[in-house]
Amino acid sequence: MIAAPKPSSAHADLQDAWFKHLKFTADQHRGPYFMVMKEQLLPNGQRADILTLAWTPDWADIYEIKGRRDDFTGEMRTRKWEGYLGQCRELVFVTPYDLVTEEEIPEAAGWITQGARGGFKRRKWGHKDPTFKASYRQVKLCLEHEYGA
Repeated sequence: MIAAPKPSSAHADLQDAWFKHLKFTADQHRGPYFMVMKEQLLPNGQRADILTLAWTPDWADIYEIKGRRDDFTGEMRTRKWEGYLGQCRELVFVTPYDLVTEEEIPEAAGWITQGARGGFKRRKWGHKDPTFKASYRQVKLCLEHEYGA
């Protein structure tokens, strides 16, 4: 297994907070997700910061965490984010509220910010791919990651 690069503290803290938020809503059956995973390997070889699978296992959403400005601008420069688009129903960037502006978020992606008090707010909806269906391989990778199956 390929080890993921060690994230910065800002990245790790934001990833943990968003993961806990998603996991809580999934555990309480208050959201559409039944599985929430960190650092999930995708069939195309990329690694999603957070990947969610819905109750109807036809779709998955990818949350790309950006805790630092240089991390965000590097992602935009290399266009790495475009590789996620074919692997999910919606790609969403999660950032601190003052890290970027809406104009900097790619048109195809959504955007969620964490406020100064720790709450999250959806700032922009991305284009959802209504034809996306999670592949058997993607679901299998998720289950192996989560349960070691």
